[in-house]
Amino acid sequence: MKNLQKLFVLFFLFAAAGYAKAQVYVGPKVGFNVVTVSSPLRKELGISTLSTLDVGFMAEMELGDMFSIQSELMYARKGFSLTQNVDIPLNDNTTIPAGVKVLNNANYIELPVLAKLRFKGKRAETYLLGGASAAYLMSNRVRTQASFIVNITLIDTKIPVDNFTRTDFSVIGGAGLAFKLPVGKFYLDARYRHGLTELVDVPLLTEKVQNRGVNITAGYAIDF
Repeated sequence: MKNLQKLFVLFFLFAAAGYAKAQVYVGPKVGFNVVTVSSPLRKELGISTLSTLDVGFMAEMELGDMFSIQSELMYARKGFSLTQNVDIPLNDNTTIPAGVKVLNNANYIELPVLAKLRFKGKRAETYLLGGASAAYLMSNRVRTQASFIVNITLIDTKIPVDNFTRTDFSVIGGAGLAFKLPVGKFYLDARYRHGLTELVDVPLLTEKVQNRGVNITAGYAIDF
């Protein structure tokens, strides 16, 4: 809980510190993610991607015509899916696809801090972004589905977060577009998130299990 409090304090201090020194944009944002984890047994276990959503707020400080610093406070969902398929034969020519899918949803409070290099155009502004992120695991839920013509949820259970490393650090890189409006601006960008933290400590595994993800994010911000 102390780590979570630090994330909130850092976000609001960051926004307050820049308010008097630069043009500041503040607003809500939402993101669509395709997430998974790195694992030495990805193919053997059938580990694949999971589609999730992020929601939160951002504060961007424009420091000159080309450079900005952007901080965000997000509710972010990471995780992965695991699929095992079995074809059930009806006769020599016909089979029915069946299987089991496990969806692991890890819910984080996340604080990305990003540097943005902006290139102004007549109607829109393009930018490159890069930086780091600190996230704190709030909860973890596993849903198991059986697939036999239709998907049926068999198990939906909460997993104790003490089984995982609760603080997750990542590096982020991406690019985007921003459209100036009569009031504020609308922005859209694509990002890659590369986790640096070992999520679980398994002595028999020589390779680390870490978060990975691609994110499409959009939002609206008002200048102050």
